[in-house]
Amino acid sequence: MNLRLFGQNAIIYTIGSTVLRFTAFLMLPLYTHYLTKSDFGLFQTLLLTIQIMITIVDVGIRSGIVRFLSEYEKTNKLKKLLGSALAINLLSGILLILASLTILVPIFRLMVPQGDITLLIFLTSLAAVFQTLSINIMAYYRARNEGLKYIVFSIAAALILVLSNIVFLILLKMNLEGALFAQVITYSLVWIAASIIIFSKHGIAVSKSTVQKLFKFGAPLVFAMSGDLITNTTAVYLLTYFRGLEAVAVYALAFKIAQIANMSVIGPFQMAYEPFVFAHKDDPEIKKTIASLLSYLLIVYAIVSFGIVYLFRDLTAIIFSNSYTDSYLLLFLILPGMGFMGLQYVAQSLLHINNKTHITGITIASVTLVSLFLNYFFIKMWGIYGIILTYNIIMTGTALILLAFGMKVFPVKFELKRFLIGGTIFVLLLSTVFILRNTPAFIFYPVPMLLFAVIVFYLLTGKFFDSEEKTFLNEYLSKTGLPLSFRKSIGLV
Repeated sequence: MNLRLFGQNAIIYTIGSTVLRFTAFLMLPLYTHYLTKSDFGLFQTLLLTIQIMITIVDVGIRSGIVRFLSEYEKTNKLKKLLGSALAINLLSGILLILASLTILVPIFRLMVPQGDITLLIFLTSLAAVFQTLSINIMAYYRARNEGLKYIVFSIAAALILVLSNIVFLILLKMNLEGALFAQVITYSLVWIAASIIIFSKHGIAVSKSTVQKLFKFGAPLVFAMSGDLITNTTAVYLLTYFRGLEAVAVYALAFKIAQIANMSVIGPFQMAYEPFVFAHKDDPEIKKTIASLLSYLLIVYAIVSFGIVYLFRDLTAIIFSNSYTDSYLLLFLILPGMGFMGLQYVAQSLLHINNKTHITGITIASVTLVSLFLNYFFIKMWGIYGIILTYNIIMTGTALILLAFGMKVFPVKFELKRFLIGGTIFVLLLSTVFILRNTPAFIFYPVPMLLFAVIVFYLLTGKFFDSEEKTFLNEYLSKTGLPLSFRKSIGLV
């Protein structure tokens, strides 16, 4: 079992995922300047709606491709897997567009009574279909551990997204419709390019048995993959109804900033983790490896979360204007709940190793129903803070419930001591920044960095990492050009 391969792929997926998602993040100043605050709030609502639509169109096919690709490749039947996956997604995509025009249009007219919403909903559903198709065809590279090719398409998508936004939003001044057109153009071109390359290599075929196999495996994952999205999206709908689109704009921006931790840590971890674990599920060391990976994840997430709240105290006003400064304080409340997504992915893997996807689906469906009630009452009473309270309750509860089921199916002895250390570091770093957030710059910037340096020194020189892990860190840091004398001083050599 090659942990270095996992590490390399995690880094590659971090780059690829970060390039595309960071490009979307870097588009935020463009959106906040060229869209009104209400239109920005509506656009973020539609983007959340796209994410739910993606899971519906996907029907768990992406996970099925990752799960079964190696089996089909060994028997030279890969064209049946890829062709069957495409057939399912095309059919579900057509049904989604029809359902959106008949169901979503009246719902959005209640929240946004002014203007014609039909075109916006059509573009939203079309963007969701093409994004699903592009993500799923790129799952081929994930399953084959060809991370570099995944990066190429991610960078291409990022460039197209930037250019299309410049054309539709700035040059043609198409406002909200232009921002959605950019989404459609970007993902349709990526899907077409990737499909030509992959299908020309393997061919394309549809197999009834493969369709049934993919659907049986993936369908229960629809709720598993969309549970938190349904929670977030319905919450935004309710916030729009009770507090208006400008409140949505403030909350959405805070959530987007917090998602830097997701896109740079948790997302890449999941992308590298699932193929790695499924490929080594019969290895006797896999349980120990899963426990160690979760400990690493927590430490990295704590460091990145600290970086976000540390840097965005002043950046929020500089990048997004003073009308969005309220978003900064919300970061401290959103990041803890978001961190439980990593634990949730690990818990799901314990179930999916034995194909217990129905447990994941039922659990998340049940928790999601609870979230609908909590969101209604909490948002009605406390607005934005009601959304965040529900989000933290649901994310924590979902992860712990899935972990309890997963431990019965595939028990793992987690590293409790290292996990507690990681949690303490997370709380300590964020609490320090929170306490100092209103202090002058000459206090705010050096004090948290000094604490951070002490923590890093403790991790490297203490007993948090064993000798094998320190050897790996030493090899990695040596490639970055870090002097040997420094590596010796912190105990890596």
